Amino acid sequence: FVITNEMVATHPVSMVEQFRKLGLPVEVQNGRVGLIGGKTEHVVCKEGVTLSAEACKLLVHFGVKLAEFRVKLICRWSSGDGDFQMLDE
Repeated sequence: FVITNEMVATHPVSMVEQFRKLGLPVEVQNGRVGLIGGKTEHVVCKEGVTLSAEACKLLVHFGVKLAEFRVKLICRWSSGDGDFQMLDE
């Protein structure tokens, strides 16, 4: 997930210290929040890499939701009596 300068600019200046604590390199530029050094984007996380607590908090601030998934059971096995059962489809 990449955070752009435009995404950071929508947050109030009072968030600067909190963003810095979470590892986001930001500063106040002309009364608006912006990335340090003229950068236009900052990579928070990459696919397949374990998320840190700080990255999770940043994702929440920028409205990124957790993925939703579902599991449909087609059978079950009991280790107690070795019973195997096909479930209705």
